[in-house]
Amino acid sequence: MRHSPERGADAPDIAREDATAVARKRAVRSCSGASARAIPGAEAIAVLGGISASAGCAAWWPAQVGPGLTIDTECHHVVGLDWTVNPKGPTTTVDQADALAAELDRQRIECLDAIVGASYGGMVALAFAQRFPQRVNRLVLLSAAHQSHPMATAHRVIQRRILALGGANGHAREALALARSLAITTYRTRDEFQQRFAGAPRAGTPPRFAVEDYLDHCGSKFAADWTADRYHALSESLDLHQVDPGEITTPSFLLAVDGDTLVPPSQMRE
Repeated sequence: MRHSPERGADAPDIAREDATAVARKRAVRSCSGASARAIPGAEAIAVLGGISASAGCAAWWPAQVGPGLTIDTECHHVVGLDWTVNPKGPTTTVDQADALAAELDRQRIECLDAIVGASYGGMVALAFAQRFPQRVNRLVLLSAAHQSHPMATAHRVIQRRILALGGANGHAREALALARSLAITTYRTRDEFQQRFAGAPRAGTPPRFAVEDYLDHCGSKFAADWTADRYHALSESLDLHQVDPGEITTPSFLLAVDGDTLVPPSQMRE
């Protein structure tokens, strides 16, 4: 697999909390449904994010996808995808690659100029390139490797056990919020948490730390829109992901983040 030197990138798997209303309105106009509006003769680019992402790629990546931005929806036909979940068994990145191929068939797109994939979306991009090498010209992968790192799997196994414990005791929604809060700690670096949340706790019994407000907000917001079953399935899919780097012939540009605990730069060099 060919790759370029690593470059820093924000954790791509969750939308920034401070996205403005203007950016969100632009996102809806520029990339809604399964893809952006069709642009005759334009090159097609698939934009795939983490497990919490959706087909409306500009909604979760408003700084990068939209008119005049890095992925310019006025110049490219941008294809997004809602992740599928297999109701009869484990969901894999191959399942998602097949779903992307079906979407391309529906839109009569023979070959993508590129797939930009972040986190889980990058894993799906690799599965797609291995399965359909003739249907994509290049890959841009952010924090995505050929398989899950054992430490990343360990974090997610704990999250899934939290879901199981909560479900068995009638607290599925609370367990989902707690599991997601734990996941959030792996999407940010130690330096960012230090800059944002350092300091003494607020007085009280028990004392309240600044980081708790952030984690509670992220967890409860996520739990309001998701089910424990869907989160479990996509979390497990991350850990089931496996491709052979030697079988990836598509030119690939890899970007890693120093301090990333889930996909360390050393793993993306493999």
